Amino acid sequence: MSRTSTPHRAGLRGHGVAGRPLAAIEAHLRGTGLTRMRIGVLANNDSAIRAYRKHGFDPYEMVLEKRL
Repeated sequence: MSRTSTPHRAGLRGHGVAGRPLAAIEAHLRGTGLTRMRIGVLANNDSAIRAYRKHGFDPYEMVLEKRL
């Protein structure tokens, strides 16, 4: 499992910027025989959630947090 952070700029949102790297990563993973790809996103990051849903990702797991 690998975690990366994708830099973004508000001016690039809605221009399909996420689609190209996602497609390349998915193609690579398919070539290795993997059958699932998971992406983590902060619960309040609505634009990222919309982008990932647009590219076929569905909700899978929920993690709740409480600050102490």
